[in-house]
Amino acid sequence: MLKDEILSLLKRRPVMRVHEIARVLRKNPNVVKAILHYMTKKGLVRRIMKGAYTISTDPKVVATWLYIPSYISMEYALFLRNIVEQIINVIQVMISFKIKNMEIEIYGQRVKFYRIPKRLMFGFNCEYSDDGFCYLIAEPEKAILDMLYHNKDLRAFTIHWDELDLDKLIMYSKEYPKRVRKRLELMLQHI
Repeated sequence: MLKDEILSLLKRRPVMRVHEIARVLRKNPNVVKAILHYMTKKGLVRRIMKGAYTISTDPKVVATWLYIPSYISMEYALFLRNIVEQIINVIQVMISFKIKNMEIEIYGQRVKFYRIPKRLMFGFNCEYSDDGFCYLIAEPEKAILDMLYHNKDLRAFTIHWDELDLDKLIMYSKEYPKRVRKRLELMLQHI
């Protein structure tokens, strides 16, 4: 049954688009779209945005699987890892390409996407959500550098610098533009 095949796919890849499902299952996209509409009404899947569906209930999972490759970074990653004391309410996701809507809402949670060059898509690992799906999140050192890359003012946050690996921070910074390395040097002089 097509419904079961779609659910099986979504258990392996928590966010998929109609055209992806149709291609993998070798079905007509209009048929897949109709089945997904039915499944949404029955509560078997959730529609995230036009053409994108999930079975995950975690906005972090959905945000990082909506566009691939992507990972959670900047102050939200530091918040999740208890490196900053402030509560951060916006999931910040790094992507390497331009999209139409750089800010969306997923299950009532604001998600903001930031572009970063493909060569800077590193320094993250997988964390598991309560629903068993993996989402990618920046290591703290990478999150700091992404903040500097996007001209965030680090002084606005209470950062637990003692929790960071300064050697890794410096090593990762070598991949970033000179302006980021200079800002990092200034920050390190004051900690």
